[in-house]
Amino acid sequence: MNQVKVIRQRYQMKRPDFAALLGVSVRTLEGWESGRFTPSGAAKKLLQVIGASHEAFAQLQRFKGESQMIELERDPEALTIMGVPFASPKAYQAAVNAIANNMFEGYVPTVEDVRHLVDDAQSPIDPREILKQVEAEEHVVTHD
Repeated sequence: MNQVKVIRQRYQMKRPDFAALLGVSVRTLEGWESGRFTPSGAAKKLLQVIGASHEAFAQLQRFKGESQMIELERDPEALTIMGVPFASPKAYQAAVNAIANNMFEGYVPTVEDVRHLVDDAQSPIDPREILKQVEAEEHVVTHD
């Protein structure tokens, strides 16, 4: 059986609903399922991801409709996110990755959040300090 159809049926979706979820026409979906043509580019990758992961399918369903698209305002040349400048390409890219990963979970970043990331990038985290803080918190909890 055709893989596109198998994926659609696994999620028990009707063609119009599945086509809308993928952002394609029902006619395109029918063409894929009949084997007249095959998905390519982003559609192919998206089908591979949701075919392999129920979690990815659930995430895709959360973003139905264009109104739920969240874009991160960033400028890779100026190394800015939401107008907040980063000192290095490495710090900028790490922040973009962290924010984007959390946006998949529904997080909407603020300028203040981005400023915190800049501060964190400028003052590296000392694992010994974190361990001291954790131990101090545990001491307070167990000795109150």
